[in-house]
Amino acid sequence: MRKKVYIFFVSFSLLTVIAGVGIKHRHKLLAFNQKRPYITLTGPIEMADGIGKQVVELAETLLDENFSINILAHHVNKVDVPSRILSLLRLKNKQLGKIVIAEESLWDHGTELAPRKLPTTTQPDQIRIAYSMLESTLIPPEWVMQLNLYYDAVAVPDSFLVETYIKSGVQIPIFEIPLGVDLQKFLKTPLKKERNPVMVFANFSSALDRKNQLLLVQAFAKALGNVEDAVLQINSRGGDEEIRDEIINEIIRSNCSNIRFTEFKLRKDAYIKLFQSVDCYVSLSKGEGFSIQPREAMALGIPAIVTDNTGQTTICKSNLVKTVKSAILEPARYFGSPIPCGYRFNCDLDEAAAAIKDVYENYGQYLQNAAQARTWAQAYDFSNENLRSLYKTLVKPKKLVLGTENKIHADYLMTNSKILYEKYQKIALNNLKSQPD
Repeated sequence: MRKKVYIFFVSFSLLTVIAGVGIKHRHKLLAFNQKRPYITLTGPIEMADGIGKQVVELAETLLDENFSINILAHHVNKVDVPSRILSLLRLKNKQLGKIVIAEESLWDHGTELAPRKLPTTTQPDQIRIAYSMLESTLIPPEWVMQLNLYYDAVAVPDSFLVETYIKSGVQIPIFEIPLGVDLQKFLKTPLKKERNPVMVFANFSSALDRKNQLLLVQAFAKALGNVEDAVLQINSRGGDEEIRDEIINEIIRSNCSNIRFTEFKLRKDAYIKLFQSVDCYVSLSKGEGFSIQPREAMALGIPAIVTDNTGQTTICKSNLVKTVKSAILEPARYFGSPIPCGYRFNCDLDEAAAAIKDVYENYGQYLQNAAQARTWAQAYDFSNENLRSLYKTLVKPKKLVLGTENKIHADYLMTNSKILYEKYQKIALNNLKSQPD
């Protein structure tokens, strides 16, 4: 897991940054270069990778709401990055905003944006929020230490992570806010109507043990090996070379001519075109913080097979996917550490094979869920007003409540932390309606 997230919130005048043209916009950019932004976003930018899209997609949402923003990215791949985000990246203002949101994993790689290199652990005129997730039942002690020392709050995308972070020792407020994803092109694509003459099962994850493509190859070979009207397409955008070799060797051992393995990091248009060729998306992952690709499949109306664990449990609860029980505990280890970090969850080979065969034999039944699946997935698109309202509340709540829990609502932010409560009050929330304890 490579995810690291920092969040800093800044209070300042509203500004819409538009890539482009006109003296008016150039004056705005010049003024912005000289003033402290309300929000700073940090993290990598890589549109072909899940975590690399988070900064861009959140920035687009907050720009639409007229917040002034700067981005401090330690890695930038400009391919497919929208023009107005490129404009933000060209700004020379490196001041940290009053609200700082870190959209990356919390492994400390020693970059200038690493928490330990920030001026102080916390500052009175700044709120730092880590948008964080991991795929096991505990998070590493290094993450716990960073969160408690350097951040004011942490936001996680799924309810299972709230308990996970508390159990791991995180003491700062934890808020649940679903990850916002740019699904617009998926949602505008015609819904899946019928299966291909040769039915395509697919997985587009990185080649990692956690993603479980090795078991997927075994399960497909058992269920549909060498049938003439079905194929399995695995496309990896990178990952662990050792795991990649294991997947390839398993395909060779299976002697199945209908299992294909490719390695391409695709641009967005090609990625969506490839996804449109799929009849069933399969995620047998052992652990997910959120799980984007099954949601992308659902947005296209494509049936999905999903293991019922960690972040994917939320998808399974929709009753719009084929669920595979996932209760086989495996120790979670990160970067080869000998010390396990909680557990992940594997599934049974025979049950995975049975799920693949069931969708193959009863495809029309699963395809009937296409419209409902799209509607369900649409709730996670950043254009969804309900989701937008949660992010607006996180950065500038309409109302602040000092209460018994930490909760984000469209109309208010509740926290049980008096320190965080007072920080929100202090940071340019001049018109905030506060409710007493």
